[in-house]
Amino acid sequence: MAIYKGITIDDALASLMRHMQGVEEYREVLGKLQAAWDTLTLLGQLTGAAAEMSGTREAFQGLTGDLLNHLGRETRNKSVADLRARTQNAIDILIRNLFERTADIGFLAADDDLREFLLDRQADRDLMAERFREYVAKYSVYSDIVLFAADGGIRARLGDHPLTTSRHALVAEALGTGAAYVEYFGAADFLAPG
Repeated sequence: MAIYKGITIDDALASLMRHMQGVEEYREVLGKLQAAWDTLTLLGQLTGAAAEMSGTREAFQGLTGDLLNHLGRETRNKSVADLRARTQNAIDILIRNLFERTADIGFLAADDDLREFLLDRQADRDLMAERFREYVAKYSVYSDIVLFAADGGIRARLGDHPLTTSRHALVAEALGTGAAYVEYFGAADFLAPG
């Protein structure tokens, strides 16, 4: 147990109590009542009723501690439950976005026009960029889509970027992997900064 502003509280709440505004407000009200009991106990000593008043004051102080501990635990539990719900929501959004991005890649990989474009070295890049714009307008959240040839050459893209060939290790890794996909997070020479 720890002492917080004259009240005995659970050690687990000691560092949290000052951040619990509702509990703090109750502590102030109960503290004023405790001060009244302290005054009555002093008056009781003058009249000979000190033993009764002292016992009542101590019982009130114990009840105050019990109440504030309970309020503190409930406030903490409510905050933890709220944070868990928010965290789960953030994780759900992340997972949903990952599944949507995986579906986007699968859709683009199965696109006959896109595959034919890769096979035809004379194909119009602007037509493919327009196809990417249409795709993004209907289904996606991407700011850029980059279509690579096997040699790392950039055959088409949605965004504006001067690079025509990437030397980033991600391209070689994607071509050489036996895995279903390759993940990468960070800057890359074929992406605009930011």
